[in-house]
Amino acid sequence: ETMGRSIDIPIHPSHVLLQMGVGSMAAAVVGHFTALPQKLPKFVVLEPKNAACGFESAKKGELTEVAGDLETMIAGLACGIPSSIAWPILEAHVTAFVSLDDQLAGNGMRLLKRHHVEAGECGGAAAGFLEYVMMSRCANAAALRKMLELGPESKVLVINTEGATDPENYQLQLSLPHVNPAESTGLLSFQLGRACHVPLEQDTKK
Repeated sequence: ETMGRSIDIPIHPSHVLLQMGVGSMAAAVVGHFTALPQKLPKFVVLEPKNAACGFESAKKGELTEVAGDLETMIAGLACGIPSSIAWPILEAHVTAFVSLDDQLAGNGMRLLKRHHVEAGECGGAAAGFLEYVMMSRCANAAALRKMLELGPESKVLVINTEGATDPENYQLQLSLPHVNPAESTGLLSFQLGRACHVPLEQDTKK
């Protein structure tokens, strides 16, 4: 309910970008929109590539735990398995689960700072993903952009989930050069969710 009030905006979005973690926040936002009379937006879940439990669960068609140390700069999303309460909601309504390189979170933090918005790693991940998927010539980004029907008329809701909760890393990320999305490839992979039934091939080259 609290999350719903905080995203009660006058323009109904065509797309909603959601940070995963265990999926509680993402499921809450999806639940908010399913209760509205308007057409559902396309929900896109975002995760760091070393902790992509939603991505792997969607790929295997069941709740799946990610192996490894979950090492990622995006510490707030370093979760190994989705919530058993949140997962059925996300499985039913998410269009795409996206596994991201940490560099995109850094890009998003710098991008939002230029617009006078302080964002930590989780909040930056959404902005960095959107910049990359719209500008990159990477085959995966182009395929995802086409499948999601992202374009000039899209109204994308990006949720900045936190400020600079790690001040040292925040300053480090701001000091690093921006990774040019138009010249970068291999920074994301995606798995289609049940809300999308379009079969697409992804580029397996790095």
